[in-house]
Amino acid sequence: MRSIKTTGGLTRGRGMSESQRALWILSMPDCAEVNNAMMSFTGTKFYSSDQHKEDGVSRKKRDTKDTMIFASFLEERNPFIEEEGMRNIETGVSATSDVNADRAKDIGLGILKSMEGKCVSDFTFKRKHQAITLQDKPICVNVEPEIATIDPQLLFQKFNVAADSIYETNQKYFSMNYLVNQVLCLIRPRIMRAASKSTLADAIWNLGDCNTEYTDTVYSYVVDGGSLMHKIPWKSGLTFGEICKRYVDSVKCNGPNSVVVVFDGYVSGPDTKDAMHLKRTKGIFGTKVTFTETTPFRSKKEYILANNENKQNFIEMLSKKMHSNGIQTKHASADADVLIAKTAVESSISHPTILLGEDTDLLVLLLYYYTVGSNNLIFKPNHDKKTKSKIWDINKTKVVLGQDMCKVLPIIHAISGCDTTSKLYGVGKVATLKKFIDSPILKELGEVFLKESLVEDVKNSGEKIITFLYGGVPLEGLDILRYKKFANRVLTCKEVIHIHTLPPTTETAAYHSLRAYFQVQTWIGGEEIDPCDFGWLIVNGKLMPIKTTRQPAPQRLLSIIRCNCKTNCDTRRCTCRKHGLECNIACGECRGQSCMNSRHGDIDVEADELFSDSS
Repeated sequence: MRSIKTTGGLTRGRGMSESQRALWILSMPDCAEVNNAMMSFTGTKFYSSDQHKEDGVSRKKRDTKDTMIFASFLEERNPFIEEEGMRNIETGVSATSDVNADRAKDIGLGILKSMEGKCVSDFTFKRKHQAITLQDKPICVNVEPEIATIDPQLLFQKFNVAADSIYETNQKYFSMNYLVNQVLCLIRPRIMRAASKSTLADAIWNLGDCNTEYTDTVYSYVVDGGSLMHKIPWKSGLTFGEICKRYVDSVKCNGPNSVVVVFDGYVSGPDTKDAMHLKRTKGIFGTKVTFTETTPFRSKKEYILANNENKQNFIEMLSKKMHSNGIQTKHASADADVLIAKTAVESSISHPTILLGEDTDLLVLLLYYYTVGSNNLIFKPNHDKKTKSKIWDINKTKVVLGQDMCKVLPIIHAISGCDTTSKLYGVGKVATLKKFIDSPILKELGEVFLKESLVEDVKNSGEKIITFLYGGVPLEGLDILRYKKFANRVLTCKEVIHIHTLPPTTETAAYHSLRAYFQVQTWIGGEEIDPCDFGWLIVNGKLMPIKTTRQPAPQRLLSIIRCNCKTNCDTRRCTCRKHGLECNIACGECRGQSCMNSRHGDIDVEADELFSDSS
């Protein structure tokens, strides 16, 4: 660097151009040879000290060390292997198919060619025409194409006005969804409204004494691997091996006791939690990263873990590290909640056990599987927060709740909303738990979800449960209840009644019930069933909830078009007549009454003919 800055170097005089830089670099070896030859010819030598710091012993040792580090780096990350696509050899990030930085020269020449013959002020460098570089940034993907949206409230109001000419009773058109993106609890396409799962735990906690009292007993530990993954922060600059060591140290803090860490699986294909993962990651899909224990971490933790393959590879690396430190691990093929709960319950049979986790799903499963009278089983959060947390004694909690309620607890959790089912608007988990406690009818209806049942039985039982939760009579059904709720609110409320606040339609509730049944069967270890037969479909390789198979409204309502004819609406120039529809009250001039394209118009014509005949 010194020779660059001194007189004659690159930063002096005219500056630094590509040709000057190349000349300076390529001439250095020759200049060194000329200098050595002149010193040898003249017999000139330096005996006092090295005349340049680059010739010193310490600098030579450092250069040798740096060279070996670089050689070791390239040995682990060979840049010359044959593979499809590009990747960053340091971070391991693989390029997506749209990265074209390797064709930068051709792209630049194309931009120059597009500039020919154009005025400078008229030409703009558009980003879409520039080269796309390899960046360690997430990719946002859509699981399905975007669709045009309409204000559901406006659509609903139009249908209310127009449906009188189609239906004899108002209750019939309340069986429609009036915009598929607003049905039941779907707040965006394919994304379900998330329930506050912790409220169910709070409601159970408030029923009685569920707290535990620690003793000097030696406990075995079962750790939720998913919760553990989020516990440890990843510091940029650390290698992946050092990050794994932090996880191992965190687990070993529990002492010399027996520890089992249970991890989720992420390479088993489409999963019913895909919709929830999509919502949590906000559509971010991390790029694939190839890493070893010596690879430095240069990205963000959420970007790395947003890719399932990255997450699975890290779990496998972490498991090897744990095994070498005497920590046992288990791996589920997909979601590990059932395996975690069963591992903890089986451990409690032989000795007292503590389960470290935070998910309400685990609490529900522990209460379902645990047998009263076994060794003490404690469920506590896996974090170091200073705030006081609930530490559950599963034995005491099951006694407080009762065996019958623990049996139907998975149904309550699934119906009121979990990771694979949506929340019912206006029906919380606290109210659902209370109604199940007070109503033997709900427990009886829930039996269908706990055994191998026909699809129609699940739909019928689910509709009755949801109708009951919304305060209706199970025999009248949801469609009639929707109309009653709407009519009651219109007469009593001072605000606008929004569609999504009404109970779900019969069909929408049916798909919700099927998804709840599938989840309950998964939790209790029931029959193996195909999720595509129970409210799911595969979209771009991911399982997404079915909204509805019906149109949002009858075709005649969907085709409603208002006209604004100044004449008598008796020709095809009338928009309503052109589409085979009668004029209605929303039409601009005729209002559906004073034209030839309405029922009233026909009556008026007949009346005119009658009077003309009589005269």
